[in-house]
Amino acid sequence: MPIRIIVHLAFLITLAGFLLAWNQVGAPKTLIDVASPLTEVESTSSQGDGPLSPSNAVRLTASVGLSTRTQAQPNSGPQGPAQLVKSGAVPVYIHDRGFVTEVDAPAKTVADSLNIAGVGARSADRIYPPVGSPVSAGMHVHIQRAKHGVVEVDGKRESVFSFVETVADLLKEAHVEIAPVDRVSPSLAAPFKDNMTVQVTRVKEEEFTLDIPIPYQTSSSYDDELEFGVSRVDQAGENGVKREQVRVVYENGQEVRRILQKTWVVAEPTSRQVRVGAQIVPKVLMTADGPMQYWRTMTVWATWYSPASSGTSPIDPNYGITRSGLPAQKGVIAVDPRVIPLWSQLYVPGYGVGIAGDTGGGIRGKIIDLAYADDDTQDWLTGPVEIYFLGPGPSPSELPFYLPLP
Repeated sequence: MPIRIIVHLAFLITLAGFLLAWNQVGAPKTLIDVASPLTEVESTSSQGDGPLSPSNAVRLTASVGLSTRTQAQPNSGPQGPAQLVKSGAVPVYIHDRGFVTEVDAPAKTVADSLNIAGVGARSADRIYPPVGSPVSAGMHVHIQRAKHGVVEVDGKRESVFSFVETVADLLKEAHVEIAPVDRVSPSLAAPFKDNMTVQVTRVKEEEFTLDIPIPYQTSSSYDDELEFGVSRVDQAGENGVKREQVRVVYENGQEVRRILQKTWVVAEPTSRQVRVGAQIVPKVLMTADGPMQYWRTMTVWATWYSPASSGTSPIDPNYGITRSGLPAQKGVIAVDPRVIPLWSQLYVPGYGVGIAGDTGGGIRGKIIDLAYADDDTQDWLTGPVEIYFLGPGPSPSELPFYLPLP
């Protein structure tokens, strides 16, 4: 047999033996030099972390190197390849979040092993054996992490860590008292899950009564025995009282709704009784033009106008023509027909007698506008004046226009 073939056969036999040994023993664990330091492990616990001690489980700092990490199986030892910390001492296996870390370091207690491995824990987490227990070769340390939650209540937002099963148990453990009317979301019976936010809405209800006035009504009637313009109150009006019972609901100190429970009348209103004079008493006014009979007076604001100041073009066919058809000249007065009827005969001191024969866009209420022809002497000074309604007075059917009942 050629030497080359013999050499090839020897190599193949050696390789097959090596592979068989690998399959039976398993791949050797990769060790990292203890001179390679771990990065310090930071905890997100709101309670703060620190070195583990027999009475406390807090932030842990690794002082040696690590290898890789593997998924753990329940109630088992390290699953290869496990994470290994090498320092020449007895091995300890740390089970945390489904992974196993193998620690081989000069640790005396469980706390020392956790610190060396850089495994952080919160005070609410459960560690078995306890952190103060002495380590032994092949020891398994199990860490059970508390569930994290946020409780929002009374204007505060606090992080909590707990192993309780329901929201009710969580609030009880956090010393949050719940009144029967308070609202909790999720409900008290809901299971408490990791990273859950629990909101407590404080509900308060109050009941009180409100007194609401009932306005009185006015009843009026004409009295032929009272002079026109004179009124007499026979009975004063008085408001009644309506009472309401109201329930007010507050949530977190803010009013959210009012509910009317019931309402009832405490006192009925008393109507106001008024008599209005309807008797027309003609009177005589002495003027420079002689005596004039009148039956009513009214204080108004008086202005003046002429065709030229009315805004109408002189070539317009309606130039200088009033609403009544009368020419705009002295003796024609523009009025508001809702106050002074058209064709009323009036006497205006300083102007003379006039007919209510025109209207205007700016004439509203107790305002009158005295007409002058373009060639008249326009000597009126705008201002207040007391005018007189001439004649014997209105007929009974016309009285409500001049004297509407209140």
